[in-house]
Amino acid sequence: MVKYGIALGIDPDPGNPDAAYPSRADAESRERADIFGWLNGQIEDRSDEIGKPPAALREYLSAHEDDLRALVAALQKDAPDWGEPPEGEHLGKHFLLTMRVSRTLLAAALVADFDSNFIESGQALEASWSLILPMADREKIVEQLIATAIEKLQAGVLRKVKQPSLSWQGRLSSDGPYKHMLAAIRSGTVGRPSSSGALDPEPNDRADRKLVSAFLELLERSSPCGLAAMSDEDIANSLKKTLGPDLPEEVRQAGSIKAGILVPNLLNAARRAGRTEVDRELTLRVLQLRFEMDAAPGGRWPDRLMDRTSAVCPAVEYAYRSDRSGIEVRFEGTINPPTSIPVIPLAFRSRQPPFPTPTPTAAPVENDR
Repeated sequence: MVKYGIALGIDPDPGNPDAAYPSRADAESRERADIFGWLNGQIEDRSDEIGKPPAALREYLSAHEDDLRALVAALQKDAPDWGEPPEGEHLGKHFLLTMRVSRTLLAAALVADFDSNFIESGQALEASWSLILPMADREKIVEQLIATAIEKLQAGVLRKVKQPSLSWQGRLSSDGPYKHMLAAIRSGTVGRPSSSGALDPEPNDRADRKLVSAFLELLERSSPCGLAAMSDEDIANSLKKTLGPDLPEEVRQAGSIKAGILVPNLLNAARRAGRTEVDRELTLRVLQLRFEMDAAPGGRWPDRLMDRTSAVCPAVEYAYRSDRSGIEVRFEGTINPPTSIPVIPLAFRSRQPPFPTPTPTAAPVENDR
């Protein structure tokens, strides 16, 4: 994977003077292409249109066409195996490389789709899925964060492409980033030795177990929308109450401090994954609607949404509208806003209605609130 990254103008190990790095021409070509900026702009748009790719991006993709095809072929054959990092090595030196390669693949998929090269678009999308499989299956929080970020990008791109494979409906309906993140949080917290210092190790360990058990129970019984309704302070205070009078006062005080540290970091990871879970579910709704449209006589959008209830947040429904100007599907619940860009909209609308004879007086789809 490193050699493909270098060929695409990506520095796989920034700051290491002894590592291999791309040629100046490749690096400059990639910088001019502004893959990150263009891809974000497409994903943040709630319509099904793909904006015209800029000339610099086309030049970059054209100059690296053979490298991209070799990368896609390699990922179609097998997912990358990074293995376990050596003892003492900084975790995940490949994370930045994975993110940048994934953005390249997804931007290439959108450009190919814009040009009606649907086979190439689908292959680039499949390669992006293969790229993150090793991370998505690992119970490590940092790897789940990277996988979640890429799955968010995939969800945004899939709303734009015209002929994604049916495999994506299965992927988006299976266990996603929220469940995987909770498994990683459990794996990273259960059994972790406490730093007892001058405290009696036995009650200190007991306090740790109480905190972790209560935190995991809260996460596992809450939906992503349920987490959005609770503040960090409320959750931390709830955890502190688990430190009962059977523990020494100094242990309870230390546990209260740990609760205040535990909540923000791990809760942020869970909320990121929960938001991406909602993004993916809305994308699944879009793919299902397109599938119904393709199968319908005359290629008409469905009149109604078959299942309006969210599986991610069972108390929430999706709003749906279909008329001669197109469709709109919107998540009606409250969920935490993403903490990083791009922001995938909680609504989708079609600006390219399949209806054969649209009337000029049709009401436009309303803008987001």
